[in-house]
Amino acid sequence: MVRTVVVDRAAAGGLLVSPQGYREAEGVLVQGLPVAGGMLDLHIGAPEQGLRALIADVDDAAWWVPFVFGDDVLTALVDLAADPDASARVVAVAPRDVELAETARRLVYGLWLRRWLPPAVYPAPVAEWLLDSELGALAARGEVLFGGDEIAVALLQGTQARLSAELEHVLATTEASALAAAFVPGTVAGVVQRAAFAAVDLLEPDAPGAAGLAASVAAVRDAVRDAVRGTMRAESHQATPPAAGAGADADADAGLDALSASLEDLRAAIDDGRQSEYALAAGDSFAGMFTETSAGSEPVDWTAVHPRQLSADSDALTWEFDTGGEEAVLVVVASAPVAEVSVPIEPGELYARIEMDGEVYAAAFEADPAGERHVARWIVPSGRAAAAPLVTVYSDLYSSGGRVAASAEEIDVVRATVMAVATRRAADVRNGTAAVAPYAFERVAAGLDATGTYATGTDAS
Repeated sequence: MVRTVVVDRAAAGGLLVSPQGYREAEGVLVQGLPVAGGMLDLHIGAPEQGLRALIADVDDAAWWVPFVFGDDVLTALVDLAADPDASARVVAVAPRDVELAETARRLVYGLWLRRWLPPAVYPAPVAEWLLDSELGALAARGEVLFGGDEIAVALLQGTQARLSAELEHVLATTEASALAAAFVPGTVAGVVQRAAFAAVDLLEPDAPGAAGLAASVAAVRDAVRDAVRGTMRAESHQATPPAAGAGADADADAGLDALSASLEDLRAAIDDGRQSEYALAAGDSFAGMFTETSAGSEPVDWTAVHPRQLSADSDALTWEFDTGGEEAVLVVVASAPVAEVSVPIEPGELYARIEMDGEVYAAAFEADPAGERHVARWIVPSGRAAAAPLVTVYSDLYSSGGRVAASAEEIDVVRATVMAVATRRAADVRNGTAAVAPYAFERVAAGLDATGTYATGTDAS
């Protein structure tokens, strides 16, 4: 069946390319991706609908629209942009590059997993480096979408040492004759190879781990070339009389040239939370008055903080108010970091928001001397501790000091929505019915892949 989209004017300005019959979504069910000239987004609850695009600048978007949606869609966009009286058009989708279109969809969906995936869904450890590596390779493949490599670099930065260790593991545990076939797309080894090639191409050569990764990539290339040369010579000698040996060498060299070309193609076109107990914390009020010292912990607002900053445990945020002094109230708010500390693409600054008697106070978090907690301290003016507090943690990238804290009901709705999508996703991956092809870490969690140190339990980190 031919898929169609509606090209129309967006209510808030710009032009909209929307799948015909598109079912709207909002909040955590929508994942966006900034692209040249606009924004792509995906309904995470119904990804089979396909991508939607909001176009702000048709000229900038013209670089990628034909590859993702087709030439006719670009023509419709140009016509609507040029003629304010032109009406909406229904256009058949015919992307020039079907693989790039799917790469864009996988990248958007994968970024949602990176942002929201809760730890309870996957029993196996969700290796952040593996998801970031796969998304980085996808972003490198889709460079035309962005007009640059900034997103790929941000995702791949910091993965070099782990990618190098994984490549060395494959070299050490794979027979030479099977090496060329070991890097199957979608598997741990295949994702590692493609991400490693992209990282060597895009990241600074003097970055930490870059030299080691470059050496590992070179070793893989050499080993694959040697394996292919040996296989071709063996097959040639079996099928050709000794006098034709020179011709066999020529065939082997031609095969190596073809392999070299394919490796260069791979470099140029890389194919395709556990919110890691990440981020997040929001407060709820407690009834009653304070004694000299009161303490508690709070539920989590999954929309207030960037992933991979704090633990997503329900009691990750704790607070303590000391009202014993005569002049002020000492507020201490602590929140646990992720177990495996990783750097988000845009880490942002963390703040504690403390609300008492209608007054709002904000205090920046700092790491404690032991590095085990993030701590914020604030002196509340005397007399302001007469009512129960509302304590929240937020990132400056997502909100401001005046942000109204989410209610317990709002927090529950977000958590329930994310868990429902992620639980269904995990079941679809296991059953082979996922609308978006599984990512490498999902294949491992579902028992579909047993390659690499991550899958085998021999952690290379």
